[in-house]
Amino acid sequence: MTVVVRQYKDTKAWEYDIRIDLPDGREVRERRKSSLSSKSGTQRWAEARERQLYEQATAPEPVAEQKKAITVTKFIPTYLAHSTALRQKSSTISNKGYFLGKWIEPRFGSLPLDKINNARVAELKAALSVVGWSAGNNVLRALTNMLRVAIELGEIEAMPCTVKTFRRDSKERSYYGFAEYEALLATANAEQRIMILLGAEAGLRAGEISALEWSDIDFDRGVLTVNRAIWKGEIGLPKGNKIRRIPIHGRLPAALKAYRHLRGQRVLYRANGLTPRRDDLADWLRAAEQAAGLPVTGHVHSLRHTFCSHLALAGADVRTIMALAGHASIVTTQRYMHLAPDSTENAVKMLDRKRGEILATGLATSATA
Repeated sequence: MTVVVRQYKDTKAWEYDIRIDLPDGREVRERRKSSLSSKSGTQRWAEARERQLYEQATAPEPVAEQKKAITVTKFIPTYLAHSTALRQKSSTISNKGYFLGKWIEPRFGSLPLDKINNARVAELKAALSVVGWSAGNNVLRALTNMLRVAIELGEIEAMPCTVKTFRRDSKERSYYGFAEYEALLATANAEQRIMILLGAEAGLRAGEISALEWSDIDFDRGVLTVNRAIWKGEIGLPKGNKIRRIPIHGRLPAALKAYRHLRGQRVLYRANGLTPRRDDLADWLRAAEQAAGLPVTGHVHSLRHTFCSHLALAGADVRTIMALAGHASIVTTQRYMHLAPDSTENAVKMLDRKRGEILATGLATSATA
């Protein structure tokens, strides 16, 4: 280390020149005009400055204090508020809150978000073994989405774990066979019959059946428009926020015309004049199943499965079923396609016919050459 004090240019002022060679090979140098008027004063100040520069240059780098991650319990309200800000459907936000409140918070509530590791996820998946794969995957997706939002909002830097959903089970979707379906219709009362037809011959979901209005039905054109659904008393768009139009014919429009009433704009009402809830529709279906001598389930969604299954059995292609059912993914529709009659055999026969046509054309060309 060296300190040199000399006159500043051709004036009576002084300047100092500090040069420090550090142990790691770096050099620190500072050369400036002194604010002091004497050489000795400048010398003393420069020597003190030299020690200061050396200490600053050789001081260890400060260790950045890591931000402590917020706990799961404290972050859940922020996460749900974020979902609301994105204008997600009320049903979606409510379901997220339910899954997090029932499964995630009781197990991870006091944990910081970055401490949810793979071992803890494995424990959660073991606990979810008591529910179906679909419900279990909804919980796992809610957890994954919450952690991704935490990254987006700067609460954690990266995903602390890997969350893999359960593999889909191979259980076939329940639906009514043609004979069972006709028996169900034959013994149903007026309201039950309309509900059954809307589900099994137009593919409406429970919330879409409850929200259907007479203005949604164009009898002249034979088209039913599904543009709203009810969930826990709230009216919103159908699942996936997609409006769809379904051609109706045969007994569905005839039954609707015969049932038409002046009680209000909705197609279906309860006896007390209110819109039927999901539980009401389930009760109606149970009563119809019991009257028809069928297993009593009350699974209103089985009517929609019946719609898709009967279309596949009739030979409708996968894209048509997907459009009519309003499926967001073709994977969902493909679950019904194993019911299509002789689909693989017909495909091979079509290929054989095409090859035969090409071969015949080739032989005819050769004969005339």
